[in-house]
Amino acid sequence: MPREVVAAVPDAWLLDEPGFGTPDEVRDAYVTHLAARARVSARWLPQHLPDRAPLPAR
Repeated sequence: MPREVVAAVPDAWLLDEPGFGTPDEVRDAYVTHLAARARVSARWLPQHLPDRAPLPAR
């Protein structure tokens, strides 16, 4: 799924990114980064999220 998401980013947004020769190289770097973050998500993702009860009105 990450590959499909980064494929939707326009080439123009990824041009001239330092250290990369093409927009696809930037996309590959994002996919690699996101996959690495997902593998260790238990370390940074909160484990105890609030239940689905409505939040108090502000």
